[in-house]
Amino acid sequence: MTPENLLRSLAVLLTGCLLCVTPGFAAERTDYHVDYHVRFLPNDNAAEVRMEVRPGSGRAKRFRFTMPSDRYNAIKGDDLEIDGDRVVWNVAKAGGEMRYRVQPIDQARSNGALDARMTADWAIVRGDDL
Repeated sequence: MTPENLLRSLAVLLTGCLLCVTPGFAAERTDYHVDYHVRFLPNDNAAEVRMEVRPGSGRAKRFRFTMPSDRYNAIKGDDLEIDGDRVVWNVAKAGGEMRYRVQPIDQARSNGALDARMTADWAIVRGDDL
């Protein structure tokens, strides 16, 4: 067998292997649904957050958060593990929800510029800070 034929045979073999393996990986892709509901409370410089999780073709089993108590409080939900700033939510098979309060919303940088600001009429925040 010539080197060219050997390389061609090897390429066909590897392509065949990839075609056999790829559908298996694609079939394992799953999804679940997460909805965040935020109620801004301008008079308190706070927000109430409700995180709702529902299964899709898959499900979320656990979420891990770092939630310092000087910013996050009133943390509630089914099957929560709270250890200092660490919060673990073990989500039920059918889904569920977790609620908490974030305060303060207004966040200033060391140079005086704002990272987040809320007034009676509007709010601008980074979603991952909620």
